Amino acid sequence: LEVVSFMLKKLLEGDENTPGLGEVTGTTKTLEKVMEGLTLAEALDLSEEHLEAMYAVAHGYLVAGEPKKAKEAFTQLIQLNPLDERFLYGAGVACQMLGHHAVAAKIYINFLAFDATNPEGYLRLGECFLAADELDESHGAFSAAKAMAEGQEIHADVGPYADKMMALIDARLAPAAE
Repeated sequence: LEVVSFMLKKLLEGDENTPGLGEVTGTTKTLEKVMEGLTLAEALDLSEEHLEAMYAVAHGYLVAGEPKKAKEAFTQLIQLNPLDERFLYGAGVACQMLGHHAVAAKIYINFLAFDATNPEGYLRLGECFLAADELDESHGAFSAAKAMAEGQEIHADVGPYADKMMALIDARLAPAAE
């Protein structure tokens, strides 16, 4: 993380060849580019390497169990490029880890707008609904996760997990149906 933190500092402060974010964020030219439809990252001419370095820091915070720092880092990434679904997913995970399930659910819904066939988004959304005791919505999200994962080796663990969660929900709903 020290190497990535160094790279992030360089991004913010710049060097002799590249201005830092602090030097260019308020310029009229940047604002004009954003008004033309570019992302802030594009308007600032940030390279993919810069964004990837920032993503590595944010992801590192998640892995290290520091969701507050991860949320801040992913929020910055979303501001720079709201079109990268990885940034939305990471922010959702961070909010979920912090227990902010309603906020996380909204973020996952936005994530799914970009990648509607991603079963992981539906799983996380189902978990947020379950935490909010919205059992029917949770069941639907887990069912969607299972359907989206079907036949995908990379998501082979999704179906069994979704089945387990739906069985748990069914057990909680059973007394209410009687």
